[in-house]
Amino acid sequence: MLALLHIRGIIDVKDASAVEARQHCLKLNPEIRTGPSCGVTFAATMIRHIVFFTAKEKADLDRIIEGLSVLTSITYARRLEIARNRKSDQLGNDIDVVVYGEFDSETDLAAYKTHDLYREAIQRVRPLRELRFAADYELSTDVHFAGTRGLRQVARSHGPVGRE
Repeated sequence: MLALLHIRGIIDVKDASAVEARQHCLKLNPEIRTGPSCGVTFAATMIRHIVFFTAKEKADLDRIIEGLSVLTSITYARRLEIARNRKSDQLGNDIDVVVYGEFDSETDLAAYKTHDLYREAIQRVRPLRELRFAADYELSTDVHFAGTRGLRQVARSHGPVGRE
């Protein structure tokens, strides 16, 4: 069973695939396609892939972003963003560029990482970057606390998503 937590309540979609559940959710929430936070959490697998880069030379930041931007043409990602760090944190601003990706499965993430455009991005960016830090986590099992517009929820590996 795939349980969906919606701001208006819990909707259970029994024996539904993640795609079917998402389609059901889209009927209830058309803004999910464009909204940064639609208020819906899927208890299905989703992998978040986050990579931080520092530049050897700050003058190369635009070239780094341009090189990483080829990644956005890879279709395996549900969402992929390349952004310059705003450097507004009071404790640390060492990171120059962030890559944020969402993938429906480990298979999609692996296909993304073996794509020709991924290799092209590496060839373009590696000589320009100083450090690269990457983290991947599964939304349905690894997230302990998450908030969505005032709604707090807990993702548990042993059951559906529920309210605190």
